[in-house]
Amino acid sequence: MTKKRISLLIAVIIVALIVIKAKGLLSQRVAEISDTPLPLRQSTAVTLVHPVNGTLSRYRSFLAQIEARKSIALSTKLAGYIDSIDVKEAQKVRKGDRLLHIDDTELRSSIEALEVSLAQQTEELELARNIYERNKKLYGIGGLAKEQLDLSSIAVKAKQSIVSGTKSRIVQLQNQLEYLDIKAPFDGVVTQIDMRQGDLAVAGKSIVRLATEEKKLLFSYPAKGSDIAIGQKVLYDKKEIGRIVNLYPNASRDLAQAEIELSTDLQLPIQSHITVEIVTRQAHGCIIPNQSIVHKKDGNYLMIYQEKKFLPYKVDLLFGNERESLVRSCPNGLPIASGSETKLSELPSLGEVYIEGEADVPTAL
Repeated sequence: MTKKRISLLIAVIIVALIVIKAKGLLSQRVAEISDTPLPLRQSTAVTLVHPVNGTLSRYRSFLAQIEARKSIALSTKLAGYIDSIDVKEAQKVRKGDRLLHIDDTELRSSIEALEVSLAQQTEELELARNIYERNKKLYGIGGLAKEQLDLSSIAVKAKQSIVSGTKSRIVQLQNQLEYLDIKAPFDGVVTQIDMRQGDLAVAGKSIVRLATEEKKLLFSYPAKGSDIAIGQKVLYDKKEIGRIVNLYPNASRDLAQAEIELSTDLQLPIQSHITVEIVTRQAHGCIIPNQSIVHKKDGNYLMIYQEKKFLPYKVDLLFGNERESLVRSCPNGLPIASGSETKLSELPSLGEVYIEGEADVPTAL
């Protein structure tokens, strides 16, 4: 066999091997393609939620101080040494209970002296009256001049004036005796005793401090542009505990002060502090999560889910808090998308969308 034939035979064999190999590779590729799963339809990670009709509240938190509803520092109108302190600190008292007594020895001595003088003055008045009556009879029969009758009448009036003045002075001193018994002006608790037995009590200096068991709350807030108002609800631990009843007119360092009237008893000591929430706005309507709102130049939108597509739905926002917002009307009971605003704004352009998961529960109120 010539070299030319041998070369041709080798070439034919090589070509045959290549064809066989190519056919095997083609069969293998066809098998691989047949085993490849079909492409999944487009999906998104947004969650569907259902708006609900309800009441939404907006809150502001403040640090409030617990104070007694009413408190007073009791002092004396008359100076004197304290004879006895009849109560202890933290003791509960009733209105009219005696708290302390100031020595009244000098005052009672003055009353006794005036009573002795009154007895003598009364006798002198009775004598003057008898003389006048006798002179009146003498004058009637012509036995006494008119001037003498008039003088006896003037003497009676003078004695009456003296007796009346002494009686008034005795009543005045007896009233002052009551000032020396300092009594509770209302039901309450003795919060502090500033003086002790034997101390000299003077007018205007506190001896005993008294406070009611009823409490109130005080808190400070920015005076300018404030949304704090009388009548607003106050919450503590998510429960209503009272309402704002007073806004004090004076401000300190641009902070005004408000008073809260409690509707429940806080089992906490006076002067302690708690964090309260003031309901600054509350309304009923359609509630949506804040993460479902898309903000655009021409307004605010929700992405409603209908027939496996997302469609923009324009809404009128009323107000909101840190988690939810209130809109004027719900989108006909249709679910809406909740997620990042960037992702939400792209949903209408995706065409038919299949949701990986749907939350049919309403947003938490």
